[in-house]
Amino acid sequence: MPTLLLAMLTWTTWGRAGLIRPAHAAALTGLLPRLAEKGGAELTELAVVSSRVHTVLRFGPQCDLARLVLYMKSGSALLLNRLIAGQGTVRWAEGYDLLSTDLTSLPRLRRYLDDQGRHYGVPLLVRWSLVKVAEELGQSGVVSREEESAVVSRRWPSAASGRS
Repeated sequence: MPTLLLAMLTWTTWGRAGLIRPAHAAALTGLLPRLAEKGGAELTELAVVSSRVHTVLRFGPQCDLARLVLYMKSGSALLLNRLIAGQGTVRWAEGYDLLSTDLTSLPRLRRYLDDQGRHYGVPLLVRWSLVKVAEELGQSGVVSREEESAVVSRRWPSAASGRS
């Protein structure tokens, strides 16, 4: 049976200061999907404001959560500060929030992410969604169980065979 584990991972800047600039937010759109994949997960949703990063991740069957968070937080700060010089240093606060979710909660969670700018009274710098990307590519963003099983078995063969 395929593994499907979703969670929202959120972290803040040091002192919740507005350290994330538009150039940083744009770079995160390219960096975080790659860092998530390196950590054994898939980034499905992203919302960034000047002091917070909200992600929704789909975990692979052998994802090491501590390593994933290390890549997402430390890796992104290191790369941002190297790639975007002269626009301020990005520094993340210690800790993070991780809340598990399921497919039925995704529409509500997407609305929550869409509302982050208004919620914090700051501009929403980035709102990215794998579903929106799929729609732009001409795909519905909704897959049957059979299609999902096929995708999971291609990406994570041990999940399809029941091995961990």
